[in-house]
Amino acid sequence: MKSAGVTEIITETGSGKVTSPKPRRDALLAELESGDTLVIWKLDRLGRSMSETILILENLNSRGITLRIITEGFDTSGTLGKMLAGIIAGLAEMEREAISERTKAGLAAARADGKTLGRPQVITDEDLPVLQDLLASGRTNAQIARALRCSQSSVVRAKRRLALDGEMAA
Repeated sequence: MKSAGVTEIITETGSGKVTSPKPRRDALLAELESGDTLVIWKLDRLGRSMSETILILENLNSRGITLRIITEGFDTSGTLGKMLAGIIAGLAEMEREAISERTKAGLAAARADGKTLGRPQVITDEDLPVLQDLLASGRTNAQIARALRCSQSSVVRAKRRLALDGEMAA
């Protein structure tokens, strides 16, 4: 690193596969300004996963920071390096879209199988008659929430469900 002209060497400790934070790396990345050059020994030292590394590369590029990788002879200051960084960014975008498509397909398959997605409702359909009785007796949302042992937000959502079902005036 010193033979490459590096003036400050940052060493991070910790396991390579663990997704724990890299505070020294993160502090260094935050300090860098447009026109600076970040020199690393190997690309795998920049991030713990390919997706994290690509995000960092995109961030450096957008901030006008040059990246130099000693072992790969890669430098984003030249035309070829910028082109390679652009290809990496394109691959990252393609991967994000693929993840999104897989997620949407998985959600659609779960719905088709009749699975209920999201958090379970606090006030279930079986609780709705009790809610209606409490509303008919003139109780406030706070009183109903205490009676049903839930939050007032849950009461409001359940009242909305009742209104949508046409069981209660809006």
